[in-house]
Amino acid sequence: MPVLATAADVEDRLGRQLAADELHKVAGLLDELTVHAVREVAALSDVEQPAPLAVRVVVSRAVADVLPLRADGVTVETVGPFTRRYAESSGGGPRLTGEGLDALRVACGGLPSARARSMNNLPAC
Repeated sequence: MPVLATAADVEDRLGRQLAADELHKVAGLLDELTVHAVREVAALSDVEQPAPLAVRVVVSRAVADVLPLRADGVTVETVGPFTRRYAESSGGGPRLTGEGLDALRVACGGLPSARARSMNNLPAC
């Protein structure tokens, strides 16, 4: 399987370093998402290494969306009258959106889906 993104790419999306216990989970999530991405966009199986930036961003964003924004598990923080709520992880496995799949297709030299072409006034195949 190709390497479509790394733990460092996921850290870039999160804006923080991964905790030691998250590294193993991220490796598994990256594998899971790579299998899904290659199934949907066959050209990814032969993608150059390191993968193009667009591919790394799409794949690492999908993995980062499964993880909490904070490694310490805090989801709500209150200081005086101010409360900040951190987004909780979605749970489950990583998901590629239609927009993400289109970005992967374009990064591999293909065309986005028919819906995306019509929305962006691109010619049909």
